[in-house]
Amino acid sequence: MIDIEWLNDVRRKRGFMTVEDTSALSPAGIVVLDPFSTLVSQDVLLGPGVNLHTSDCGAIAISFDAQLYPGARLLAAKGRITVSARAEIGEEGGFTIKAEQPDAVIEVGEGARLIGGGSLKLNNSIGAGAQILGPIQLQNCVL
Repeated sequence: MIDIEWLNDVRRKRGFMTVEDTSALSPAGIVVLDPFSTLVSQDVLLGPGVNLHTSDCGAIAISFDAQLYPGARLLAAKGRITVSARAEIGEEGGFTIKAEQPDAVIEVGEGARLIGGGSLKLNNSIGAGAQILGPIQLQNCVL
């Protein structure tokens, strides 16, 4: 049996939403398939239509003041996704970020803009202030 209070206490101490708070995002239009394995920072503001999925020990970290627009999709299955402060993901047509391979790491730098229907897969390092505009697919890229 899962001790929800203990789990919530650990989450709070590390700056994450409780299981109940994470679960409550779904009625607000944010898709959270598994609130027990999805960690959302207490400081993150998410708009309707954002999808957050983690599985198989994947991890998603979204820094304060990052903006995920409707149509943004982040999937960390076995890999890790990090979105830095003031990054913008998904405006003008969505954007997909998938870390599906074991040890895959995708990092989005501070103030980066990923918009217009593109995608990142495998390992990617998108630097501070970089822009991916439009339906561009990147795999194993340093920008």
